[in-house]
Amino acid sequence: MADLKELRQRLDEIDAQLIQLIAERQDKSREIARVKRATGKATRDYQREREVIVGAREAASRAGVSPQVAESLMRML
Repeated sequence: MADLKELRQRLDEIDAQLIQLIAERQDKSREIARVKRATGKATRDYQREREVIVGAREAASRAGVSPQVAESLMRML
């Protein structure tokens, strides 16, 4: 059984990974926006946004995470 210090250390590692993934996601979103602008496409794609949210909710349900939390996170990002 892990002690409290080890558990907190692992949680810190997970938090750092989450931040890194958010940074990577934001970078890719900016790249997508640049490509859309360069090709004359609309920056906002409501159908794609819906797909991302539905996918996040479904993945959250499978992982035992609140779909509402997943949706809120995706909308925030």
